[in-house]
Amino acid sequence: MKSKRRFDRASSDDARFIVKTLLPDPKTRRFALQILLDALGTVGETDDASWGTTLLPDRVRLNVNRGECFALIGNAVEFLALGRPDETRAKVEAAARRSLPEALRVRIESDDLEGEWSGWKPHFEAALVRSAREFAGQNFKRPLWREAHSVGVTELLREEFGDSPTPSYFVADAPEPPENRIEPPVDRSRNSKVSVLDALKDGVARAGLQLSETHLAAFFTALQTKGFVVLSGPSGTGKSRLALELAALLPRQQSKNERAFTSNKAGLSMGRLALPPALAREVEALSRPFRAGEKREIALDCDGTAMNASLGREGANLVVRVKGAARACLQSTFEGGPLEGELELDEARLVLRLLPASARKSEANHLFLSVRADWRDSSALLGHFNPILNRFEWTPLLRFLLRAQSVWKAGSRESFFVILDEMNLGRTEAYFADFLSVLESGRGDLGQTREPLRLDFDPRATGELPPSELYLPPNLFWIGTLNDDETAHPLAPKVLDRAWPLESPPVDFASYEPQLEGEPNPGDGQILAVLLYRDGQFSGFDKALVARELKREPRWRHDLSELNAALGEWERGFGFRAFDEIVAFVALSRENEMFGSASEAFDCAVAAKIAPRLRGSGASVEGALVALESWADERGFHRTQGAAKRKRRHLEREGWV
Repeated sequence: MKSKRRFDRASSDDARFIVKTLLPDPKTRRFALQILLDALGTVGETDDASWGTTLLPDRVRLNVNRGECFALIGNAVEFLALGRPDETRAKVEAAARRSLPEALRVRIESDDLEGEWSGWKPHFEAALVRSAREFAGQNFKRPLWREAHSVGVTELLREEFGDSPTPSYFVADAPEPPENRIEPPVDRSRNSKVSVLDALKDGVARAGLQLSETHLAAFFTALQTKGFVVLSGPSGTGKSRLALELAALLPRQQSKNERAFTSNKAGLSMGRLALPPALAREVEALSRPFRAGEKREIALDCDGTAMNASLGREGANLVVRVKGAARACLQSTFEGGPLEGELELDEARLVLRLLPASARKSEANHLFLSVRADWRDSSALLGHFNPILNRFEWTPLLRFLLRAQSVWKAGSRESFFVILDEMNLGRTEAYFADFLSVLESGRGDLGQTREPLRLDFDPRATGELPPSELYLPPNLFWIGTLNDDETAHPLAPKVLDRAWPLESPPVDFASYEPQLEGEPNPGDGQILAVLLYRDGQFSGFDKALVARELKREPRWRHDLSELNAALGEWERGFGFRAFDEIVAFVALSRENEMFGSASEAFDCAVAAKIAPRLRGSGASVEGALVALESWADERGFHRTQGAAKRKRRHLEREGWV
């Protein structure tokens, strides 16, 4: 038996996937979602606790009062109505609804929806208002559909239309924020330059790294500005270690064991075992939601002993029941210590294994990937569909991206880092092309990328399937390292333009003092975490930040205009993206105060964003380098001047740069 796809009801991406599967036509799909959004508003005006949405593999439901009032199904919508128009092509039958005995159940095919809806709309709204009023009058404590309320549906509506209501009970039932949520601890009465720069410097020093303050300031500010930094330089200068140590410095949330059972001696003595919420959700994702009173036979594995059991819904919980000798076996299994559950679909039968509960530690906030020379496309990073085995082949990166997205949607301040080690062993513009395009699509109002990564697979495939579209969250940072030698590929202009290149400073053995590694100071990580969080924006910037900085310091516009004109004479000019990023870098450096002055930050930004573009051979490259060096010398920008001089020496020695 093929196992069904596991859907996350809290995921807007999964909701989008199901809705697109049910209603493939984009125009019809948006029209139907607008109906659903209007319906939420109508019900909410009467009683904002009377409704809930449920995401299922074959339908998207709006529940009001006793049950379903509206649903998106395969190429059609179904809904309740009080009364009917004089003429209609819709399929109409009695709803047999106890709370609305005169209600009709209506089905309109997607091809007829826009033409038919105006006639049915007032009858549908009448059914909604009546259902909501009856709910408010009967004072139900907790309808079963509340347990299945799917946040992913309302999030999808919010992404599509900019707003969506939330039922009042869901706000009241929202979990408390985690204890180790990263709160802003920065004391602005202190010197921020000392507190922030020293936090990073002390943190990497405890790891045995000795890097200049300017390099550390440039690295951190570049992450704030761009979110994608490429560190270059000779092997062994601490590029990968710097990325790893920054991730290690930042605080991480403890993961909760959502599969752990709560020991209930009274229940166990009667052969009853309630499933933890995470396992209950997984059961319904693997099979289908349970109807009231329904029982299903399952296999229960207790410490290697297989037993027959039944599974059914009791109130808000899914409960396993065993009889006879199996009851005593179940009790003795729990006497050995806390347990957690693991589900498996063995042909047509669900198997629940009871295992010793694992101690949950902080999950890593970084993923370290060693790039291989044979990477030719994004499948090495994102996985691919295997048509022979009829399943999707997952990768560590894909699971990491989904975890980062889930943590961000939960409201956490935690940052995540993908570290691509020796990223130029393969052709970055090939294996990283999808990411480059998505990262440059910009950010929506919620902070995710405007365009998603698209994953192709057969929706009829077996096993666990990913979402068809994945929007990258703002809490995701990318750090690449590359070695400057003849064994690797040079970065293409497309990559240089979309990343923030940062060259490692020359190694100074005279001041090098080997140190033993020490334990990080948690306070250092807290300070850095708040600056990366940036009130939920994380990496990136908007045009308003650039405009404010230009208003504050108009000379940046003048200096960059003159530089662009000088380089333009050698056909090496730059565009608006580089202009905005340089100015934003300076603006963010004012916030973190890691540089001695705004001019120092400006010099650092120009050296990083302009100098690496000047590559090739011949007179045009040499002329552009001379122009850059002259421009920097006139203004006292020593970092940019030094970068231009180094490239000129390389050009004279090798004939290319």
